[in-house]
Amino acid sequence: MFYEVGEIVALLVVALISGVVLGALVWRAKGRDHDAEREAAAEEHDHLAERLTAAEADLEERARRLARLATVEQELVDTRNELAVANAELEALEDTNLRARSAEERIAQLLRDGMRREVELRTAREEAERRAEALRGSQAEADRRVEQARVAAEARIIDISEPDDADLTLIRGIGPKLRQILNERGVTSLRQIAAFSEQDIDELEATLTGFPDRIRRDRWVSQATEIVGAGVVETSL
Repeated sequence: MFYEVGEIVALLVVALISGVVLGALVWRAKGRDHDAEREAAAEEHDHLAERLTAAEADLEERARRLARLATVEQELVDTRNELAVANAELEALEDTNLRARSAEERIAQLLRDGMRREVELRTAREEAERRAEALRGSQAEADRRVEQARVAAEARIIDISEPDDADLTLIRGIGPKLRQILNERGVTSLRQIAAFSEQDIDELEATLTGFPDRIRRDRWVSQATEIVGAGVVETSL
């Protein structure tokens, strides 16, 4: 029985020692695990610290780039504004140049019109002077003819007992050419014309193609009758 108890105690002691050893081993194993975890945590911390440092550096670089980009954008806006002002000034200059060209063309047109009108005015003045000169000449010639007619009229009223029966030009409207034509048609005296009937007039009118209705219009028959029956003959001028 004591043997069994001793054996049990021995087993208990062995078990205790085994437990202590096992506990020591477990504790040491846990200690090593904690050390490994601490080392891993430290390495992770260092790695995170490096990443954080790199991220901060990247953020700073991005901030500098954003600042440069904002500067460039502002410069771009300023450039656009300057370009807009330059375009406005260019348009105003082009409009001014256009107006200047239009004014120059207008002035040139006015000069051309003025020169043309000056030429027309000078031509009209010369024409007026020529007409005035011609009118003065015509007036002088008319005055001369009137005077000649007056003098001749005073000398052309003559007393005669018988008119020149063969002088057909005593009838107003019959000139030398028409007298020659009438002579060719057999009409040679005033008494023939004074004795014309309506039929005679129609037949003679038909042959006078260049002198339509001359006999009735100029009253040849009445004139011939008056001349033949008159004692005073006024010769044509």
